[in-house]
Amino acid sequence: MKGKYTILDREYQHAMIIFTRELTQKSIDYTVIGGGAVQIHIANATKNPEALHSKLRKTGDIDIVVDAPLEEMILLFNELTSQGEASNREPGRAFIGPVSVNYLPEGYLHGFDHQFALSETELKNLRGTQVKVQVPEVCIAAKLTGSFKNKDITDIRALHRELGENLDESKIRHALSLLGKEEKMDVYHGLTRNDQ
Repeated sequence: MKGKYTILDREYQHAMIIFTRELTQKSIDYTVIGGGAVQIHIANATKNPEALHSKLRKTGDIDIVVDAPLEEMILLFNELTSQGEASNREPGRAFIGPVSVNYLPEGYLHGFDHQFALSETELKNLRGTQVKVQVPEVCIAAKLTGSFKNKDITDIRALHRELGENLDESKIRHALSLLGKEEKMDVYHGLTRNDQ
C-alpha cells in the first residue's frame, strides 16, 4: 500500500491505539511489525523531536501479528464496526478510520515462526499507551529477507542511525539464521557502513 501516514499523524495514532487497546482488553497477545514498528522505535529513540518528521518514512497501513484465530479477529472487528470504530473489509484486513490494519493470525505471517514473532517484542510508548512492538533487530532481519524494496532499505538505515550502538547485532544474526539467511548480515553491514 502506498505510504500516506507517519506515527505523528492523528489518524494513524488513533488506529494504532484503538486496536492495541482492544487486543489488550481481550487478552490477545500481539506485536506491531513492519513500518509501524520502525516508526515507533524511531519516535521513542530520537533525541530531537523537532526533527522527527524528516526521520519517518510514510507508511500505508499497520501490520500486527496476533495470537488469536482468524474467526476471533473477525468477530473483534465486527464488534468495533458495530461501535462505529472500524470497518471490517475482508479476513485479515480492516480499517480504523482511513487507516488499513492488517492483522496476521497464525498461518498468515510470511518468514518468521509465528510464536517467535510474538516473543521478540518490547513495550514502547505511543501517546501514553504502551504498545507491543517487534524488537528492532527482528524488524531489520525481516526487512533484509522480505521483499527488500527501497522502503525496507530506508527503514534499515533509519533504525541504524537512530538506535546505533543500542542495536544488538547478535540478535539480527540469530533472526537471520532462523530464516537460513545468515549471508544477509553482509548486506546489513554494506547498507549501514556510512551511517555512523
